[in-house]
Amino acid sequence: MVTGQPPSPDAQLGKPGGPLHRSLCFRPRMGASAMNEVSLGAIELEHSPAMYAWMLDDEVRVNVGVRAVPTLERTREWIVRARKDEATEARAILVDGVYVGNVILDQIDRHASKARLSIYVGEASARGQGIGQRAVRLILGVAFRELNLAKVALTVHARNGRAIATYIACGFSVEGVHRGEFLLDGERIAELYMGILRSEFDRLSELRVIGENSGDGSD
Repeated sequence: MVTGQPPSPDAQLGKPGGPLHRSLCFRPRMGASAMNEVSLGAIELEHSPAMYAWMLDDEVRVNVGVRAVPTLERTREWIVRARKDEATEARAILVDGVYVGNVILDQIDRHASKARLSIYVGEASARGQGIGQRAVRLILGVAFRELNLAKVALTVHARNGRAIATYIACGFSVEGVHRGEFLLDGERIAELYMGILRSEFDRLSELRVIGENSGDGSD
């Protein structure tokens, strides 16, 4: 629809080819032996333009279950709240220092020793390379080693096969099915409840170290 009105500043920032979004674009290393370094860092206000652009991406918005209309101001407000919330550990996913997504522990219950996990790789060029899997492993290290939690759980809609495969590879088990829980493009579909215990994470970590030492480890 043509309105004759100039695009808003938010819309300009959110354009996939816009200057701020383009400056943050991830460029994967090329070659069969290339391996990008994945790390976690603090989510800063300077990340808000990229976060806002990702929230306009249908794949991210639908799978995350965003309800409110995304704006740059709401994105900034979320970052401020997350940094102040003692029940939230929100981390930026960095690949060779470039910001490509978020991984979050929230609903952290110190008494029950548990938390909820959520993740998205917002930068489209960084998807499908095992980056999400490595980020999940890193945040589980935060949960079980730094926060000393006993369990991490998550929910994911049943048609998000790539995410489910990632969680299973990281040691999560399907613990239940919530029928008709997730609204996907107007259709009610099942949602999986998945979890991992600290003992399971420790065992998988030991196996990965053994595999890496023998030359068989992989991501």
